Amino acid sequence: MKYFNRLLFVFLPLTLVFCTPKENEQPKEVSQFFTYEEGNFPLILVASHGGQEKPEWMPTRTCPDAVNIEDANTLSLTEQIKKELESLGYKPYIVINHLHRQKMDANRSRSMATCGDRLAMEAWDFFHQMISKARDDVASKYGKGLLLDIHGHGHSIQQLELGYLLYEDELDLPDSMLDKDEFIAFSSIKNLASENLKNLSHAQLLRGGQSLGDLFQERFYPSVPSSKKASPGLEPYFSGGYITANYSSYTSGKVDAVQIECNFEGVRDNEQNIKRFSKVTAEVIMEFLRLHYFEAL
Repeated sequence: MKYFNRLLFVFLPLTLVFCTPKENEQPKEVSQFFTYEEGNFPLILVASHGGQEKPEWMPTRTCPDAVNIEDANTLSLTEQIKKELESLGYKPYIVINHLHRQKMDANRSRSMATCGDRLAMEAWDFFHQMISKARDDVASKYGKGLLLDIHGHGHSIQQLELGYLLYEDELDLPDSMLDKDEFIAFSSIKNLASENLKNLSHAQLLRGGQSLGDLFQERFYPSVPSSKKASPGLEPYFSGGYITANYSSYTSGKVDAVQIECNFEGVRDNEQNIKRFSKVTAEVIMEFLRLHYFEAL
């Protein structure tokens, strides 16, 4: 499923727009629907599709191709991953959208996300300003880093889908092709492919023995891509979205990004599984960062 379209997600410089309310209209404060927390190490956790808030003064999105289904329990999942990391002494940067997708889709382009509503546009601007702030802070303080965009898919195959902006047919290619400059240029871990502690190739970082996919596989969470499953083939698969495209090294800089699409069963279907998966995810994150980014973390 070509969730990410390179032509649709061309980066445009972000300008924060504040619109003047009409006469006799009560101004609305959109900032109340977002959480931003500064971290103490180079990891950013973003949750954009699990919000529950549906303010009456913001219309429901009805424009063509508007998707209004929430990613159930992904906010709880993100918060729990944060807690697990903090228990290890590491506080990630946190950017969370609490608005329901019916009101604003934070992982789409501004026009598609808001269907042209003035207050939804203000909310979208505010959210993306926070992601930009977190990314710039990580780049300034640490030189490089990683952003993980946490989502939930509804596909029948219960596996983690790790999105690096590469399409299914591209992941079908042999490693020798994925290691070519033309495919590295499309990748959301482009910077990591050019500079990592073990000098691994792009393909090895995507689906080798020390990839994110394999680190999850070792802990009994099936993942694609990984060495066990190099490509989704004809199965449904999300390759990444607006956030992964615009705030990763694919666009510019040295902060990489991965969209993690979490399956429901055994991951986010109940509190016990959310806690278990979050603990594993914290371990995976720290191992991945130490293997490839910062050995001394």
